[in-house]
Amino acid sequence: MAATRPDGGVPSGTPARPFETTFRILFVCTGNVCRSPMAEGLARAMLGPGSPLVVASAGIRSEPGRPMTERARRAVVKLGGEPHAAFASRRLTPDLVAGADLVLGAGVRHRAESVAMHPAAAAHAFTIAEFGALAAAVHPWRVVHLADPVERMRALVAEVRAQRGLILVDQPDIPDPNGRSRRRHREAGRRIAEALNGPFRLLTAAVPESQASTGVLASAAS
Repeated sequence: MAATRPDGGVPSGTPARPFETTFRILFVCTGNVCRSPMAEGLARAMLGPGSPLVVASAGIRSEPGRPMTERARRAVVKLGGEPHAAFASRRLTPDLVAGADLVLGAGVRHRAESVAMHPAAAAHAFTIAEFGALAAAVHPWRVVHLADPVERMRALVAEVRAQRGLILVDQPDIPDPNGRSRRRHREAGRRIAEALNGPFRLLTAAVPESQASTGVLASAAS
């Protein structure tokens, strides 16, 4: 298993491997001081302590070493998120994209630039809003029949990928609130939280015994 960095990322140049027991999610925005660290903090809280899903973030135009903006931090805390205490911005690199099992951009530009750095990521790169909208169309049984959260996440990404082109995502971008009002930050935080809440709930959902015994489980796994 690859060692993790203090900020929850993985060392540069570390590729994702199917046999590993962790799953790496990389959030991407422009400066890595607002939207992507907001998503990172909200995701960390949703996944809970000890999760094998590792979250990290980066920015396509980031100035390394900057803290998360105070308005973004407050918005995350207000929504129940967990901003990283020692957060420092970093610039997106091809190695970071290659080391992620799922890349979620704040907007289509961030997704596109991530894929341009590492074309193989096209299969598992989405915008945050896009991933949430497509995941909402996935039948829960396609995911929750698996006991392991990493296996569930891999299954969910495959199911979401299959929804591409079938569902129209009206607003795939989350507008950048950096430098704007507290209300704009809260709106961005809410949109991120809403997009992530549905998919991440599938990772911890229990399989109801009453339904598992009826054979629904078997049909979902087929």
